[in-house]
Formats: sequence, structure tokens, C-alpha cells
Amino acid sequence: PCIGDDGMIFIISTDGYLYALYPNNGTMKWKTYIGAGTSPTIDRNGTIYAGWDCLYAVDSSDGSIKWKIPAGGYIESGTPCTSQDGTIFYGTTSGDLVAVNPTGTVKWRVFIGTCESAPAIGEDGTVYVGSMDANDEGHLNAIGAGEPKKIEILTPKQRRLTFFGLDLCPGFRNQTMVIGRTKVKVNVYQEDELLNVTFKIGDTI
Repeated sequence: PCIGDDGMIFIISTDGYLYALYPNNGTMKWKTYIGAGTSPTIDRNGTIYAGWDCLYAVDSSDGSIKWKIPAGGYIESGTPCTSQDGTIFYGTTSGDLVAVNPTGTVKWRVFIGTCESAPAIGEDGTVYVGSMDANDEGHLNAIGAGEPKKIEILTPKQRRLTFFGLDLCPGFRNQTMVIGRTKVKVNVYQEDELLNVTFKIGDTI
């Protein structure tokens, strides 16, 4: 459970509901369906973040849903956490650490392997989270500001199986897999620093 400043207790049940309970007698104030998920977290403004296949932002006062976004996998192993500026971080079973703006838009996502823990944030803003790679080896990841993004592959979707241009499902062991013809699309940042974009498919450039 997580606890609000007023003492209200918030907990997720296996029936898929997020419950708000009064601390003095355990009676229910409200419940909101969010499709189960891991433990909720609450920010300084009283917004609760939780979910399973979607990340929900829920008003702690009445249980109304402010917004929801597809999680891009399942939020299975880690409670979301929030930073000083309100950014929400969560890890997914598909291998991404995701940063979400308080308005419900994705700020960025980075692949680290299957997330095995809730993220934690250091005083300098560095995000720490555990993950498991394709060889079942565990890692502790420290994610900071780092270098600015230079390229981003849009299609085929990374770590997914694409069948003749149709995105089907997660790729085996988080690999990007393509069967048949597909168009490749790339976003390029800081174009003056790039001469070209090269793809290696199997052993062919």
C-alpha cells in the first residue's frame, strides 16, 4: 500500500481495482478499476500512479482517472516512482525504462532488459533500476541525462516481431525480428552531426 498525507491508504487488489481506505476503520472511500498491477505510488500533489498494461494517473480525493497511457509492456516488477519535477518512471517486462511527463505524455524510454525492480531516484536525479538480460544475467542500471539522442528507429519496432510490415508481438528473447518485406523508418536528431545511417540485418550491411 501507499499512504497519502491525510492518512488515506491506497492498495491494489487482484480483482483489478485500486482501493482507497480510511485509516481509522478500514472502510472503503472509493475504488477505481485499473486492471490490477503492482503497488501504487502517490506524488506530492495527491496523484496516484499504478497499472498493469497501462499506466494510470488517479486523483486520490475521489478516484477519478486523470489520464492513462499504454505501458508498452507490463508494469510487473516495479512500483512507479516520481522525481522532484514530477516525472514518473516505471520499468516494463518488455525491457524498457519509461519516463512520463505529469501530463501523461512519454518523455523518453530506454531499453535496459527485463525490469526486475522498482526504480529509485538519487539526489542528483539519476534513476537506478535492476534488470535481467537475454542471458539471464542481472544488472544494476544507472540512467542519467547522458548524451543527447541522435537516431531513433521507428519501424520495424525494436524488440518486436514484424511480419510483412505488420507488428505482431514481442520478439523472442527481446530481439528485433522481421519476416518478409518491411519499410524502415528512422528519426534523425542533430542532422549536422550524422553522415549516414547504416543497418545490419543478420550479417548483411
